[in-house]
Amino acid sequence: MKNFIVILFTLLIFFQNAKATDTNSVKYFPLKAGNMYKYLNYHYMGVYDTIYSKITKDTLINGIKYFYFYMFPYITDGWIRVDSVSGNIYKIASGGCNWHPTELLIDSLNANINNKINKCDLNDSNKYCDAISNLTLFGIQTQIKSFYETIPSIPYSSAKQNKYARNFGLYYSYFSSYHYWSIVNLIGCMINGVRYGNTYGLTGINDLTNRIVTQFILYQNYPNPFNPITKISYELPKDSKVSLIIYDILGKEIRRLVDNEFKQAGIYSIDFNEPSLASGIYFYRITAFNFRGENNFEQVKKMIYIK
Repeated sequence: MKNFIVILFTLLIFFQNAKATDTNSVKYFPLKAGNMYKYLNYHYMGVYDTIYSKITKDTLINGIKYFYFYMFPYITDGWIRVDSVSGNIYKIASGGCNWHPTELLIDSLNANINNKINKCDLNDSNKYCDAISNLTLFGIQTQIKSFYETIPSIPYSSAKQNKYARNFGLYYSYFSSYHYWSIVNLIGCMINGVRYGNTYGLTGINDLTNRIVTQFILYQNYPNPFNPITKISYELPKDSKVSLIIYDILGKEIRRLVDNEFKQAGIYSIDFNEPSLASGIYFYRITAFNFRGENNFEQVKKMIYIK
């Protein structure tokens, strides 16, 4: 009888621990080269823009499999992995912890409600799993995990929230700071070759360099707000001499990302990284000239840097 009680107690502990973690946590972000996502990004001033994201390739780094993420909300560009044991999402980057100095912890998909996401095994984390609930996404019943984070280093009650849908991945991201906020929602995707929702335009990101450009376009930088890196993209329908310059709110030139350089018609992206900037509003301005020196295109957009 005594042995039976011990066995029963052991089994009870086992099942409680099993319930405390989600052994299928990796399903909240299916990783496969070729998976594509279409997001609608809505800004506080009523501005909409579409974000096309893709897992472009995979590789082994130090024996660990990583996937390259292109233009993902919150995650942006970079090599990503999801640990199959812990459910942690890691991104290769400097500034990690002592036990993973070359990786940054993004979220932990194994978490349960109220579990803290301790980036460096500390107890003072400001991020936690705030909800697990059911959702009908593209007509399919699924489950979501939500992660909420306050940002004490940024004033005015700044916060972030990410939501992951089982078998789909990141489907919602929110950021707020003072009067600024942005919401990103998944409106379509292609997972493991199967299309869901509004996938118009997704096939165009299979090979961006081969897409025919028909007009001048300066895209909104992403991410925005940013710290300290953001990506600025533009399109040229014909060969041009291009300048792309960053200014502060007083009109002072901060940096010339492109300085009157000859560019063939096509699609271009460039990273802006200026960690010494003060928090505030900045502008980027593009001008494109033809060979006769005629100004064919000029546009200015605003971006926000927050430390």
